[in-house]
Amino acid sequence: MSESKNLKHIKTIVVLAMFAALAFVIQLVFRITVAGFLTFDAKDAVITIGSLFYGPISGIIVSLIIAFIEMVTISSTGFWGFLMNFISTATYAGVASLIYKNKRTLNGALIGLASGSAGMVIVMLIMNLIITPIYTGMSTEAVANMILPILLPFNVAKAVLNAAFVLLLYKPVFIGLKAAHLVEGEKDFRFDKKSVFAIILGVVLLISALIVFFVVLGAKI
Repeated sequence: MSESKNLKHIKTIVVLAMFAALAFVIQLVFRITVAGFLTFDAKDAVITIGSLFYGPISGIIVSLIIAFIEMVTISSTGFWGFLMNFISTATYAGVASLIYKNKRTLNGALIGLASGSAGMVIVMLIMNLIITPIYTGMSTEAVANMILPILLPFNVAKAVLNAAFVLLLYKPVFIGLKAAHLVEGEKDFRFDKKSVFAIILGVVLLISALIVFFVVLGAKI
């Protein structure tokens, strides 16, 4: 392996480690809780931004690492919580980055985030029906009755809020990492109409998701 390839791999590991550390720390300082056992934090957005840089495999690996660290440190839901966290984040980041990898444009990012959101919502509703009764002691019927009033809006709001963070933070993070010579291979950032559209869309999604969390679901921080 050439020296340049070695350096590139080292930079990749360094940046992914930074994203992993940030994803864990953000869980400690910002969490939205719904119905006592559903929690949102912005780790999915952080991991997704990293996977948009380096591909779906990196996103899945970081998702696994963070879910494991969360399980052995701050989580009280044990293995089942670990499994739910990993599947949720890996689905969201993996699908979004897989699509963006093949179409590195704003449209590709939007399609990726929309697909990742839809995939995560569907997968997590299924996982809620299977896993939630195990670690909460609730019946499957009781969990099923929670889908429309709580689980569906929670997962949709979670996906939308993560998409908003990705749209608002992707370019600033890219600029910072490129200035530090930690990422390469992408076009230089231009503040154009597409950039303005991404920011406006991000703000709209952010506000919409927060309304669902705090007005519709009565969430607490």
